Amino acid sequence: MKFALTIAALVILTLIGLNLSKGNAATPAPISVVDITNYAYSPDQLTVTEGQSVRFINHDDVAHTVTEKDNAFDSGPINTGKSWTYKFDKSGTYSYYCAIHPSMRGTITVTSP
Repeated sequence: MKFALTIAALVILTLIGLNLSKGNAATPAPISVVDITNYAYSPDQLTVTEGQSVRFINHDDVAHTVTEKDNAFDSGPINTGKSWTYKFDKSGTYSYYCAIHPSMRGTITVTSP
């Protein structure tokens, strides 16, 4: 009987510990989405917080890039139906364009939390 009570107590304490640890887990930063459609980024202006990621999804029938004007990042060609994600760790304003179609332009503003 003592053994069964000890096991039951250990199970209960373990379950309580699991529930408490869930409350301490860090919530991941949300991912914003920029669609590439009709040779344009949509939205073409976006504000995110440091640590947040942005996913660029190409819906056009040709490849595009997401190339920052000061070379902070460059996706390389993103083919039809594919995506590329970049995590913004530093605040500032990032102007980007498509290296294949330079008239495509966008801006991401990254703010401190």
